[in-house]
Amino acid sequence: MKNLLRRAFAYVVHLVGSTIIDQRTGENVGKAIIFSFGGIVKIWGLHWPFLTTEFQPSRKINYGRATLGFRTHPEVDFSRNISARPLSPQDRVLWVILAHSNPFSLHEVLVYWKDRGVDPNDILIAYGGTVENFENLKVPNKVFVQDEQLRTKRHAEEKQSYSAVFREVSSWMNGRNLKAVFFFEEDHLPLTDGLEKELLNRLIRDDADALLPHLCRVDRTNSPHYVYHLSDVRFRNYWHSRSTREDRSMYFNAIITGSAWKAECIDCIAANPEEIPMYLELYLPSLIHHLGFRIRSFPVHESSISVTPISISQALSFADSGALSVHPIKFAPSIFAEALKKR
Repeated sequence: MKNLLRRAFAYVVHLVGSTIIDQRTGENVGKAIIFSFGGIVKIWGLHWPFLTTEFQPSRKINYGRATLGFRTHPEVDFSRNISARPLSPQDRVLWVILAHSNPFSLHEVLVYWKDRGVDPNDILIAYGGTVENFENLKVPNKVFVQDEQLRTKRHAEEKQSYSAVFREVSSWMNGRNLKAVFFFEEDHLPLTDGLEKELLNRLIRDDADALLPHLCRVDRTNSPHYVYHLSDVRFRNYWHSRSTREDRSMYFNAIITGSAWKAECIDCIAANPEEIPMYLELYLPSLIHHLGFRIRSFPVHESSISVTPISISQALSFADSGALSVHPIKFAPSIFAEALKKR
């Protein structure tokens, strides 16, 4: 019913909504219904891209009249303000797979990864399921994540956290001479044998400390995660007390699965307590930026990474187009592997 209502509302917006132009790029970014009520302007129907507002230049002085426009933030590209060891193509990498399913289902996932050239000994399972299932996991490397903020149902609304996951990963890595971490959820599958090389080379090429899918700047925008967190008066204070940046009012959003990190980023996340609840997609990229690291997006990698379930036909289409991975897959990896062979 909810999906039906959403489609109906989207159709109404398409018919009667106002066209929104990105004043920075000149692009048509969609339609929205805009109205004023109680001295506040409300915008319905436009979710992406995230837009901020600004008054437009005027060629003459107009008293009592001004034009308000919408614009996107430029691509995230800020230099680091801390020292960082450069990576090399020979550095050791750890794959972290966040999982919660039963041992049988997880075994299928790991078989799929092995068939894509990833050594099981290079994979660490960060497990957020039951203790019983964790004890029955027969894998080379595993850690149990005991944190209720990981086990949310309405993830954004309940401010799901991966902080405990990163603490467990950081602790496990101690003394193992690992230089980079690639983080995937269990329903996120590689489409190529060369994913490790692609991610590591991109970290090196971009001189990045973290690569984050769908990374964007969201401060002063209509980002639902950002405006939701603004209702907590502690939110801004947290960043002002932690940031090493000159501008302490910048915030970022990204999908975390499919991300690539230098090991020192993982250690810094683990060492910084999440003193107030914050949703992981907003918290993690914002934290790394404010700690002084350089965060970047990877557009080629993110095209097939979504927050809504992807069908087999869509996943195969992504594979045929040269995508590196696909998320989220809600069917058995063995079925997908067989479909890949037949295509």
